[in-house]
Amino acid sequence: MTKPDLALRRSLVRPEREQHGTVLVEPTCDVPGAMTARSVSSLERLRNRGQLTLRQSNAGTRLYEDWAIGICCARDGDAGGSTVHDPGGYADRQLDAATRYRKAREAVGPRMWPCLFAVCCEEWSIERFANERGGGTDRKGWAAILRLSLDTLADFYGM
Repeated sequence: MTKPDLALRRSLVRPEREQHGTVLVEPTCDVPGAMTARSVSSLERLRNRGQLTLRQSNAGTRLYEDWAIGICCARDGDAGGSTVHDPGGYADRQLDAATRYRKAREAVGPRMWPCLFAVCCEEWSIERFANERGGGTDRKGWAAILRLSLDTLADFYGM
């Protein structure tokens, strides 16, 4: 990558975005030649490093989606602006997501849940979680707990 390309890419990244960790700058789909910047999730970083399987990563992403829709009441752009009555609409999706989230939490159990939730939903790194829990030297142990909890979660989701 040349220095001007790097400078252009860095100009797309604001300090607020950088605080969320690794930032990926990539071409947009809709405008040829345009670039966009997005934060790379903790799960995506672990998957790219080969520390998670695709199944584990997908399970964590599904948990995040259930949490965002069911608990945080997030809406995607299309669902929020519709004025047409939709009998199986957002409210039903939100209730279903909240129910799956609650059942997923029960399936994983209280011992593994804090690590799983911190990494998948709060976008914490394993290092940050280990430091917050007072066991900063046991990153490998927490990584193993995360993988086990993601396997349990994938089983719950039927993946």
